[in-house]
Amino acid sequence: QLWHRAIEYLGVAVANVITLLRPEVFVLGGGVALAGDLLIAPLHQEVERQGFAPFRGSTKIVPALLGEDVVLHGAIRVAQNA
Repeated sequence: QLWHRAIEYLGVAVANVITLLRPEVFVLGGGVALAGDLLIAPLHQEVERQGFAPFRGSTKIVPALLGEDVVLHGAIRVAQNA
C-alpha cells in the first residue's frame, strides 16, 4: 500500500515536470535509482496515467548510471565551478 502511494505521488511529480519541460529523458538519481525496474516500470505506468495526454510516451524514464554517487559527483562539479 505504501509503495503504491509513493509511486502515485512520484508519478504525479514526474508527469508535471514532463508537462512543463518536455525532456526527452528523465533521469532518476540518488537512492531511488537503486530500485531499478522495481521502481521504473510502475513509475512509467503511473506517469502515463497521470500525464498530459499529448505528451504521453514522449519521455524515457531511466535510473542514473552513477546510482547513489550522482549526488557526490554533482557536489564535486558545483565545488569546481565555484
